[in-house]
Order: sequence, then structure tokens, then C-alpha cells
Amino acid sequence: MGTDIVTQCQQMTGITVAAIAEINLDAAKKALRIAGRPDDAIAVAETASAFATAIAGGRTAITPDAQLVCTSGDIDVVIDATGKPAVGAEIGLTAMEHGKHLVMMNVEADVTIGAYLQSEAKRLGVVYTLGAGDEPSSCMELINFVTGLGYPIVAAGKGKNNPLNIDATPAEYMDEARRRN
Repeated sequence: MGTDIVTQCQQMTGITVAAIAEINLDAAKKALRIAGRPDDAIAVAETASAFATAIAGGRTAITPDAQLVCTSGDIDVVIDATGKPAVGAEIGLTAMEHGKHLVMMNVEADVTIGAYLQSEAKRLGVVYTLGAGDEPSSCMELINFVTGLGYPIVAAGKGKNNPLNIDATPAEYMDEARRRN
């Protein structure tokens, strides 16, 4: 999902991917290359001063330290796409406490701590929002669209990782879940 975010942002007028926090630095470099960012416009930054220097020089700073992104005065918006609730919560709270708006692409964090993040965003005067693209938000977009047209919703859900079984019952899925655990 991170590569897709970087690629989309790179094509948007007025949006700059100023930094990427990623433990796998090569994956971040690859995402920027796919997005069309040249190698001389990318800088690995492991300290706050290297991070600030990279951004001031117009390069995208890649760092293994998400705290550098969350606390930098050069960053306006943080997108969390880690998929890890604890990491998303930490990144989100730190970013918002440092005046950054937060786009949550981490549905796992949103379902566990999203209400709290929203209340903290209001208290801190920043925006907390879900980013369209992950299954739940895409599903809600479709639901809102169809409802807006005046049609009733008769069923909604996701099944990306589950084969379609039109005869399935909730009890069967509970049994299957118990067998896996």
C-alpha cells in the first residue's frame, strides 16, 4: 500500500512526499523510483539534522525512524499504512501531538483506537481521517454512494481473503475460526 500512496501523491499537484519512514530502506527507495523520483532526489536520513537537510534540499528523506517524520517541523500530514495497531497508535498520537494531520490507512489501528485518535485530534486542533483505499473505507464509499442515490443496502462486506460461499452461515465461519486457533 505504501508504494501506491507514494505513486499517487507524486502525481498530485501541490503534494510532496517529503519523507518516508520505513525499516526496509530499499523498499522505500524502490517505491520512490516506481513513482518516478530520481535517485539524486532521495536521501537516507538517520538523524534529525540529516532529515532536515534532505528536506531543505528538496530531496525525499527516507528514515528507519518514524519519530523523525512525526516530530519534524517540515511535515504537515502523516499517513500511517503500517497495518500494525500499536505502531499506528504510536505514530498517530506522536504526529498529532506535534501538530500534524493524520491520514489513517491502518484499519487495524482505527478499529482499536480510532475513536480515541479522533477525540485527540479534536483536542489538538488537527484532522484525523481515514484514507480511502483499504477495504473497509472502500466499502463505506460504495455504501454512501448507493445510499446517496436512494437505493437500499441489502448486503455489504469484504471477501478478499475468503473464497465466496453463498451458502455459508455465521456458525460455519465461527467453527472454522475455532479450528484455526
